[in-house]
Amino acid sequence: MKKIKNGFSMVELLFVMAIMAALAAIAIPSLSAGSDSATLTSMKSDAQNTITTLQSAYVDTQDYTQVSPAAQTDYEDTTGDGFADTNTLTSGQNLALSKGNVVTITTGTVDQNGNASNDCFTISVANPKLAKTVDFDSCNDGKIQVN
Repeated sequence: MKKIKNGFSMVELLFVMAIMAALAAIAIPSLSAGSDSATLTSMKSDAQNTITTLQSAYVDTQDYTQVSPAAQTDYEDTTGDGFADTNTLTSGQNLALSKGNVVTITTGTVDQNGNASNDCFTISVANPKLAKTVDFDSCNDGKIQVN
């Protein structure tokens, strides 16, 4: 009488599980690196959006200290609607923010000659997921930098 084999042996199942564990060990770190890259890209995007919003509000006042309600203000979207929780600018404009990013706007900063200037501002974008910040200084270099 011939014996009929039904299913897989325990050794075969353990071998397949070992292969799957090895593949997961390779894939998971590369997926988390992609998440960090996406977070950094969202921080850069929020910095650029903030720059554009501040510059468009500046057209009306010609003074960055009149654009933001305080000399240094932090903005965050805790509700998840894609905008800062408070009206950001004195003109009533609101900042579009990615979830988790915190934007700090400092107005009336020092220019490249060391003089206080109402025509300058700095922006710093942070996210608790990353140890990096995205910074912009309108008077000294005018470039978005990752620190």
